[in-house]
Amino acid sequence: MNQLNDKIKILFIPFLIIAVGCIGGYTFIHWLLFIHWNIFPIEDNILEILFPALVPIFPIYYWWQPRVNLISENEGSLVYFNASFANGNRWRKGNPRMGIQFFAILTIATSTIIAQFYLETATGKITNLENVTQISQQKATKYYSLDSCYIDKKDNGKNIYATVSGKYSDGLEYSMYLVMPIFNKATDTIQPTSNVWLGIKYGRRISNRISQVEKDEQWRKFIRDCANNLFMKNMHEFVYLERVGNNNDHDIYISALRKSCKGSGGDNIILLPINKPFEARNGHKFVWIFGSFAIGLVILFIILQYLKFDEIDLENYKKSRNKVY
Repeated sequence: MNQLNDKIKILFIPFLIIAVGCIGGYTFIHWLLFIHWNIFPIEDNILEILFPALVPIFPIYYWWQPRVNLISENEGSLVYFNASFANGNRWRKGNPRMGIQFFAILTIATSTIIAQFYLETATGKITNLENVTQISQQKATKYYSLDSCYIDKKDNGKNIYATVSGKYSDGLEYSMYLVMPIFNKATDTIQPTSNVWLGIKYGRRISNRISQVEKDEQWRKFIRDCANNLFMKNMHEFVYLERVGNNNDHDIYISALRKSCKGSGGDNIILLPINKPFEARNGHKFVWIFGSFAIGLVILFIILQYLKFDEIDLENYKKSRNKVY
């Protein structure tokens, strides 16, 4: 029982403080610098995935690690999975210190990443436009509603490619990024260029184990299905439009519109049609911020039950802290 109290005071509560500080602090900085002030453009993947994954590394290794080092390297060590290609996959005992730090970073990073996706949609404002020309006259926002427009299917541009996927390269992903110029009305299609486009993405995954003949047939079928969908679909049926951010999808859509005769070399806006209520744009992200964090806390608490402090190191630590514990 004494060690349980020590674990809570020395490890669990400090981790909780670090986690809340990382999640809340980074989310606030993201909102202030890149949403509210918009100081300079930066790729969404960097803001929403890379930086949140890196944020907890410093506080965990520099503030939490000295406390984790009180854990005995041998007694009470956890069993973990060694996925070494040299030794083969097997279960064995090992030093739990690195493992628990890695899990702590993973827990914080996961919740922080989900929080950034929620922040992006929750803070996004919607602008009502009477026609598409007004979009360049308004301050840029994440979402738009459009009273009237004409979407030119004929002068579309597309980018089609295939990529191998899966851990063992057992999947083949077919993707088509398609863009269509948006005008105020049908007669405006006589204009040589457009800088506002509707973006549609099609995708299909097949097995990479099939023969090349079958792959070629699946490829042709994918293109036919996309063409049929484009022909049958009423592109004007959407509730609102979402502006594509600074990400990889945006770059692919831009390369697609370059293949259209209406493509322009200036700044182009790509809008995605959304067919659900604006109020539902956040999905369940807010719940998953706390849900993922709570799951991580529970697992960490359970792990601590099976770990033991080194008695000598623990005693020295308490003395160095003036016997606070």
